[in-house]
Amino acid sequence: MGWDKNGNTKSTEVPNTVKIRRSRLKAGSSTQRREGRKEYTKKMKALGWWLMLVGSLRLLSVWFGFFDIWALRLAVFSNTTMSEVHGRTFGVWTLLTCTLCFLCAFNLENKPLYLVTFLSFIYAFGHFLTEYLFYNTMALSNLTTVGIFAGTSIIWMLLQWNAHQQRHVKHARK
Repeated sequence: MGWDKNGNTKSTEVPNTVKIRRSRLKAGSSTQRREGRKEYTKKMKALGWWLMLVGSLRLLSVWFGFFDIWALRLAVFSNTTMSEVHGRTFGVWTLLTCTLCFLCAFNLENKPLYLVTFLSFIYAFGHFLTEYLFYNTMALSNLTTVGIFAGTSIIWMLLQWNAHQQRHVKHARK
């Protein structure tokens, strides 16, 4: 209850029509979000699907780093010995890059995230290239496998650099 100018009591209760509209808005907003996610999945760009694939393969490397150091050594660093600490360090680093791939796949319009994900491919490829060229810890076949995924991602992300930005439409005044 409240008071009007004349000192009379007045109801401050929200009319039923407003309550109904608010409840419909609240119910509709979650439905709209679900529909938006479905729509995004339908329209998810090929680059996003590629990043999901690369992120999933990186998850496999994380598993090897933490739980199967022998497989990691055979698949990546075949010309050297590795300790379990090296494997876990590789696993954590790869988990970070995997996370970037998944986040970027669903947020291709986010320019800073896109840049960081792109740079993660540059850094990874540079790391493996130096391991092969300077330290001789990798075989060429292992570098080739890494190069296919990193190289494809680097080139594709460069080609799509501004393709996923939201378009701002200026409305003409009448």
